[in-house]
Amino acid sequence: MRIFTITKIKETKSYHTGKMVNLVTFKGDDGKSYRTWIDPKNGNYRKWAGVLTPGINVTGLVEKGKGLIDADSTPKIVKTAEPEVVNDWPPEQDYRDEEEYF
Repeated sequence: MRIFTITKIKETKSYHTGKMVNLVTFKGDDGKSYRTWIDPKNGNYRKWAGVLTPGINVTGLVEKGKGLIDADSTPKIVKTAEPEVVNDWPPEQDYRDEEEYF
């Protein structure tokens, strides 16, 4: 299962229709950059509407060519594990009673 992270969403003019579309860029789990164009007027937009947020991790994307993602893919949000927070405060030894502490 490939995981892609949405890195940027930019509104741009389509070379095909001349209308405004969303250029979505991704970083794949292989470290490479990918992109696709999502047109809010196309039927496939409903598949993307809930995931078009930078930082979201998705799976279910189909590579169409070198660095291209098929806009007809069905993205699914992937929940990633939260990083473990190490709480080392307060210290195990209580230094407040020692004169050198002050």
